[in-house]
Parts: sequence; C-alpha cells; structure tokens
Amino acid sequence: MTSSGAIIEPPIEELRAIAAKLCGSEVDALAPVHGGGNSRVYWVQAGENRYALKNYPSQSADQRNRLGAEFGAFELLWLKGVTNVPKAIACDRGSGFAVYEWVAGEPIGTPSSDDVDNAISFANQLRSLAASSEARSIPAATEATFSGQEIVDQIDRRFGQLRAIADGYNDLSEFLFGSFETALENHIARAISGFHQLSLAFDERLPASSRTLSPSDFGFHNALRRSDGSICFLDFEYFGWDDPVRLAADFLLHPGMSLGETLRERFLKGMLEAFSGDDEFRMRLAILFPLIGMRWCMILLNEFHSEGWRRRQFAGSSRDRESVLAEQLQKARTMLLEIDDIDFEPDDGQ
Repeated sequence: MTSSGAIIEPPIEELRAIAAKLCGSEVDALAPVHGGGNSRVYWVQAGENRYALKNYPSQSADQRNRLGAEFGAFELLWLKGVTNVPKAIACDRGSGFAVYEWVAGEPIGTPSSDDVDNAISFANQLRSLAASSEARSIPAATEATFSGQEIVDQIDRRFGQLRAIADGYNDLSEFLFGSFETALENHIARAISGFHQLSLAFDERLPASSRTLSPSDFGFHNALRRSDGSICFLDFEYFGWDDPVRLAADFLLHPGMSLGETLRERFLKGMLEAFSGDDEFRMRLAILFPLIGMRWCMILLNEFHSEGWRRRQFAGSSRDRESVLAEQLQKARTMLLEIDDIDFEPDDGQ
C-alpha cells in the first residue's frame, strides 16, 4: 500500500514463490479468486493438489491478527476431529500469507432445513470444544461482547466515528441523526430495564463458563456446499471466545444471507436447545438482539471510512464507491426496520 492508500497487487512471480514455499512443491498455476470481503484469495495448482493461498491485510494497518485467528482456528478444529472447515496447511505470519486446502463447492444461495441443522450442529461442536484444554489459549473473538454495556460501547464508538465524517454525506447524516439515534436511545433503555428485571447488571461480564468459541462471522454467506452435499464453513478471521448470544444473533441478522421465517425459527429453536444449560440464554438473546442489530447497522456503513473502503479494494472489489455507499446505507436502513421482527418464542412444531 502506498502512502495515498492505493492497493499494490504483488507480482505474480512473487505470489508463485510464496505459494511454492508454503505448499512445499512447485506451482503449476495460480489465479485470483474474487468475492472475498477483507483478504485476497488465490487458487493454486501444485502437481495433483489444489490449494487456497490467502493474503491477509497487515496487522499494523488493521489492528487484528486475522491470519493467526483463522489459521489457529482451523488447526484446533481439525485436531479435534471437526473437518467441515478447510484444513490449514502452512503459513508465513511475517508476510501475511497462509495456505489451506482448496474447497471445491458452490455458494449456498437458498439454504434448506438440512443446512440450518448443519449450522446448529456446528455451533454445538464449537460449544463442546470450549471445554477442551486446547481452547484455553484461544483469545477473545474480534470485538467480542461479554456484557450489554460492551455492545453499547461498540455502537457508540462506531457511531462517533461516523458522526465525525457525516457532514460530507447528506443521506448518511439524515440516517444517523434521525431514525438511528432515536431507535438507539429506546433500545438501550429497554435493554437496561430487561437486565434489571433479570436481576443482572448491564455492565457485568458474562462468566467464562457461559461463553463459547465463535467464528464471529457465522453464516451461509461464509460456506460452500461440496459435491457430496456436505457444508464447509469458511472465513474464521475473527474467531475466538464470545457470548453465544452474539453467535445466534449474528447468524439471524447477517445481511449476507436471507433466511425465511421458517428457517429462522428452526435455527432459533436449535440454539435454544444447544444452550439450554444457560438458564438466562433465551432472555439475554431477546433483550440484546435489537442492540446487536444496531451494531450491524454501524458495521454496514464501514465503507464510508477510508480504511473500510481500502479493505474492500484489497479484497479485489472493482465497484465504484458511490454505488457501494448507497447500497450499504440502504442495507443499514433495512436492518434498523427488521430487528424487531423475530419472535423469541419459536413454535415447537418447527
């Protein structure tokens, strides 16, 4: 990256040399794969084997160890026999490159009930792994939230950052200081009241025994369906410990996929069963869900920041910024309207 923020694509021969070193064999072919959100991905052919070469944003620019989080997550999962994620092959933390097995599959455009069951099963596997000794060294997920106040703090921080640049965007300013700010005040007041009714402190951190391991960007938008029908979950750059309420809410809210009411009910019921050992899980999910949705509204507006736009470019996007900003703002408006739509008393017949 130059001082102006332009993205420099590594020379093809440099990429081939890095791939050969990490794959442990000569590279016959290498090509970029488009569609990633934050990192560059390349398809690599080395003899009879195919790999995915991933180039992560530098930690100094991003303040997140994306490579370490993802590579470590896949290593742990495979060690514990969870193989519905890519196998980690090798990495060079200094240069920001890692190699994984190549996952041949198709995007899950229209999820089925079986797909939702697979997602619930995977969440259960992560919950079970949380009790393993190897999981103790895993850090918190990126922007993990272990209390209601931590969610509000994250919203406030993002809101403040957007407020600082809103003067240059009339539509953004209208959204932030109109419907969003009003809704935020109302949802914070309701959440604090809800915690009080449960005799819980809004700023009290969730005990370690109630936490789970989480991809922190979990959903079918980050998954592929293999030829045998199985699902492979991808993109664990934010992996770590988090509140299972965040895991469930993020899946239900994620703008990268569309779940109908029936599938949302199915997932919700499965998660309530998976975390039935936590007596407060259902109520905390119902209380915190709107705030987690409002946090998503802020995340959807990342591209209004210069750094958020550079990350999109780094991942290979060639779309013009004006159309992307308009699209993201509309997604945030839609999210704000939809966060009250989910019923937290799923029909047992689902």
